[in-house]
Amino acid sequence: MYIFLLILFIIVCILLIGIILIQHRTGAGMASVFGGGGAETLFGSSSVAPLITKTTSILIGLFLFLSLVLVLMTRAQKTSTSGLETEIEKLRKELKLPVKPLEE
Repeated sequence: MYIFLLILFIIVCILLIGIILIQHRTGAGMASVFGGGGAETLFGSSSVAPLITKTTSILIGLFLFLSLVLVLMTRAQKTSTSGLETEIEKLRKELKLPVKPLEE
């Protein structure tokens, strides 16, 4: 589940970057590089701005939601000891080493 959400998060990030770059409201931006008004003729000149704005809002919402879910899942999976510490404890028990190293 975590891997699926992480892959979905990466896809949302890439789409969000792309949709922000094609917006031309604050100047020409990247829209001029890809042919300027090509997207406007595809969707119609009056409907492209609201479509891009709605898409951006949805992607931002997904970005924030997935960020929160992934952080909560990561926190839930963390244990008080790392895998390395667990292995060290196993070796100490097998070799019957003292818990604290001797001070010199």
